Amino acid sequence: MIGQLGAEQLDVLERLLRSKLATLQQSIAAGRDGLSRREYASAELQQDPHDLQQQAGTFEVEAGMSDLDTTQSDALLDALRRLRSADYGRCMDCNAAIPFQRLLVEPQAERCLACETALEHRQAS
Repeated sequence: MIGQLGAEQLDVLERLLRSKLATLQQSIAAGRDGLSRREYASAELQQDPHDLQQQAGTFEVEAGMSDLDTTQSDALLDALRRLRSADYGRCMDCNAAIPFQRLLVEPQAERCLACETALEHRQAS
């Protein structure tokens, strides 16, 4: 057993991480008309220059979604790398064990709920 998580729990979490990553990668690959979100938004801008203001807004949204996809993908890949180490399932701030139930909801979690909440409050200020 690594940390507080047993082998069966780690297997469940690994399958969950891989499933989330595969779903995200399919979504990214599908894009629109086989293009990435950025490519699609750029193509839309070029098609109708008279509607530039609306299309620019679409481009910003699509670019932001693409950035979010990349961030989520990176977090899932990082969690898979950490999965079999003593670091996985431990809070990076206070080193407390992250409960299995939290990891089932967010298997890429790096912080316990208390530290994540504190971080979000600091970022909001």
